[in-house]
Parts: sequence; structure tokens; C-alpha cells
Amino acid sequence: MSALTRELEFSLDLARRCGVIAVDIQRGGAASLDAREKDDDQGLVTRADMELNRRIVSALSEAFPADAIIAEETAELIQSGNIHRDTRRCWYIDPVDGTKEFASGDDTWAIHIGLCIDGRPVLGVVHEP
Repeated sequence: MSALTRELEFSLDLARRCGVIAVDIQRGGAASLDAREKDDDQGLVTRADMELNRRIVSALSEAFPADAIIAEETAELIQSGNIHRDTRRCWYIDPVDGTKEFASGDDTWAIHIGLCIDGRPVLGVVHEP
């Protein structure tokens, strides 16, 4: 059994569960998407981005409480310095990579969950529901 088996299985399951939620939101149409421009003019954000971001960060925080988490939709934590820079393990999250395509109903988007240890990538999950 690999040293990262638990992390991989957890990430795969989490990405799959979030994929179901995202597809349901996407199928709900424009009203369900609640798409809008980000406050920093850095692109589009939808209800799915925010909901999946919340769920992924919450699940990882509960399962791996000592790990740092950097998520695209909560990037202000990086900018404000409110992350634990001395943490050996850091998760990187993009809850909906391809938000523009997601919002337009295309299927060319994915959920990304990655883990770095000591600054080196050791695990990555890309789920395309």
C-alpha cells in the first residue's frame, strides 16, 4: 500500500461526489448557475465554483487538519498571507477548471485536486464528469 493511498482514494471520491453536484447545477440552466464576474475582474465564477470550493476545502480540512489548502475561489488567503507557509503538505484546488465552458453548458471542464509535500507535487486528481 502506497504512503498516499488514503489521500488518493479520498481525493478521487471527493472529486466524483462534487462532479455530481456540479453537473446538477449545470443542467439547471442560467438561473441555477448564478454566473457573474469575479470581484477582481479575473474571470467568471458560478454557484458551482463556490459550492464545490466550500465542500472540497471543508472535506480536506476535516480529513487532513494539519495540511494547508489553497483553493482558487479563496485565493485571498494567499494574498493576505493567512496560510501556513511552514506546512509541509499543501493541497491545491480548482473546483471548476473551465468555468466559462461550464457556464455555457460545454463538457470541457474539470475538478482539480492536487497535493504537494515539501513543495513537490505528489498527487493529482483531474475529474471530468
